Amino acid sequence: MSNKQAVLIFADSDAFAPILFSPSVAWVVDTCMTGGISSLCIFADEIPDTVSLPDTADIFTGDHAVHHLANWLENHRGDDILILDGSMPLVTPASIADSALHCTNGGDLLSRMQSLELKAHTAADFLRALTPNTYSTIRTDSSRARNEITTQLRQRILSDLLNQGVEIPCFDGILIGRNVSVGAGTTILPGTILRKNVTIGEQCTIGPNTLIEDSTIGEGTTLNAVQCYRSTIGNHVTVGPFCHIRPNSVIRDGVHIGDFVEIKNSDIGAHTHISHLTYVGDSDVGERVNFGCGVATANYDGKKKYRCKIGNHAFIGCNTNLVAPVTIGENGYTAAGSTITDDVPDEALAIARARQQNKPFYNKKIR
Repeated sequence: MSNKQAVLIFADSDAFAPILFSPSVAWVVDTCMTGGISSLCIFADEIPDTVSLPDTADIFTGDHAVHHLANWLENHRGDDILILDGSMPLVTPASIADSALHCTNGGDLLSRMQSLELKAHTAADFLRALTPNTYSTIRTDSSRARNEITTQLRQRILSDLLNQGVEIPCFDGILIGRNVSVGAGTTILPGTILRKNVTIGEQCTIGPNTLIEDSTIGEGTTLNAVQCYRSTIGNHVTVGPFCHIRPNSVIRDGVHIGDFVEIKNSDIGAHTHISHLTYVGDSDVGERVNFGCGVATANYDGKKKYRCKIGNHAFIGCNTNLVAPVTIGENGYTAAGSTITDDVPDEALAIARARQQNKPFYNKKIR
């Protein structure tokens, strides 16, 4: 085609069915953007509040959608208009033209639309009235169809990653959504789920049984049986197994986080070790800090949340409770079993536990 191309996507309720964590229509929009389509229009009956579509697209919905669509077609009177169905997410950049349900110029399409006397108001109505072609691609209109679409799209995504140098020894249980980037040499193991905006560097090991959402992972990092949400993890970090990285956390380079650890809204300094059975919430942790087993930050008093600050090279003994707000100075030390309610100065040892008393021959007295 010699004319400028534009795409008109009709999005009925099936177009918002979730396919690999995103609505079907979002996959169609991504394909159009990747395929170099400069003008894109989406006509939808209703867009759910949870759905975000690109600002570059003209989106028409609601009572005046038909009027806006007519104006859009008038502005594209001389352009070639490809009509796509938002519930057909298997379209690829190379197959946009072949996948179009109909192709015409904007003027002809506007005339056909006006001949309907604007009786067709829904996306489904317009699809039936304006597209003479039969469906040659699966639509997201049933559970079985959505399963088949997901299977094909998943296979396509994983195959593309293999071609980019990502190691995937087995596809079993791996689900990867839109806007996911994985560096060459990284290994993805079974049971891994990557969704929303995820960036993973090179030479990492992700999985098994790991979920990452809206997060950035550096290079050479290992995540084993981890759930990570809206956080940043640096280079050469090891996390897991069985760890929960909650939103707004920053795990800096060289950190080691062991089994059964939860991090929430905290900044963990480089080369810090949090080896096992620990909760760090609302905390700013320095470099090369060591957390013993069973440490907990008490950050919530029932009404408000408070932060802890832990200086570089501090040592937090096993089963220490840090009652926020509290600061542990650089090279500060807390004795095992302490409940810390006051700041600990630099280089100081804090002991906050009951003194041990031994009762000689006590057991004989009670037998």
